[in-house]
Amino acid sequence: RYYISNLYGGSTQTTFPKISDYRVAWHGLADWAFLTLEFNPHAPTRPGHSGLFFSPRKAWDGWHGTQRPLRTFVRLAESKWVYMGQYKFEPGISLTSDEWKKQRDKVRSTWAYGVHVSQWGSEVTRRVWFRKERGADYEPTKEELEDAALRMGDIRKEVTLQDMIAAYDQGEEEIGTYKMTCVGYDEEFVRILERNAQHYKVPLTNDKKGTGKGTGEGARKGTRSKRKQTETTKLESHQE
Repeated sequence: RYYISNLYGGSTQTTFPKISDYRVAWHGLADWAFLTLEFNPHAPTRPGHSGLFFSPRKAWDGWHGTQRPLRTFVRLAESKWVYMGQYKFEPGISLTSDEWKKQRDKVRSTWAYGVHVSQWGSEVTRRVWFRKERGADYEPTKEELEDAALRMGDIRKEVTLQDMIAAYDQGEEEIGTYKMTCVGYDEEFVRILERNAQHYKVPLTNDKKGTGKGTGEGARKGTRSKRKQTETTKLESHQE
């Protein structure tokens, strides 16, 4: 991912990195998706294969990922990102509570943690908190959710990861799905990656310089700092 960011721009940590306008004007590619199997256990693991993308909310056709095919990579092992092809994402049916409970423990705990600590999961966390405080059948109003947003620090302390998992186990919250279908494979893109790889130098782990956040500028100017070697995907929204 550092190589991709260095060459094309964008964050190394987000699922759908936003590429700066000047970079897009140069190379024309603004359609990226980087999936991990911890969040998306049914993502394609071979180029061209179909798959499922999990979402923290019910799937809908207004999400930006459904508007055009995405240049999709999947992390198959630590630091091993593989280009799978150009994928169309179509709204599917949310997981039932039984389907959710059949997911591997690692997947369930990753989702519970991601929703709990991230901005994109804050509304879910607030709903879980309201039910914990006022009963399992309580559904907060829009106004109550907005007011509670001002207390997220305290709310996260009161809601446990087990509370989050239980909300999905009991069907109080849902994991949406999008069907992933390969509609193309950019062979020229792959050739460019192969041709330029020899010129890329992996950043040092003790590099403490600036990050060039979200634009790729840091890599281009030699100022990108390297994050943890494990490359755990930054818990940013699957829907933003």
